[in-house]
Amino acid sequence: MQTIEGSELAAKYLSCLESGETPTFAAWLEFASVNGAADWKRPLLLLTSQRLIISKEKTFGKPKADFAITWPEVSAVSGGPWHGTYDP
Repeated sequence: MQTIEGSELAAKYLSCLESGETPTFAAWLEFASVNGAADWKRPLLLLTSQRLIISKEKTFGKPKADFAITWPEVSAVSGGPWHGTYDP
């Protein structure tokens, strides 16, 4: 799968998917803040058929879903300008 920036998403980042989940969109964000907490620098935003996932960039170890929420639970998402193009 390609990220919105055009690079191929490494398979290790898909390790946080649950069985039956299909990734549909991926982007490296400048930062993310979840529920008003401190910013996470350069996390991966991964949208799937079932959830919105944010994974912090890790120097060592396997990526994980540092924040995940199912679509019925999402009440608001906000963000700044997107750079690049997305063509599914």
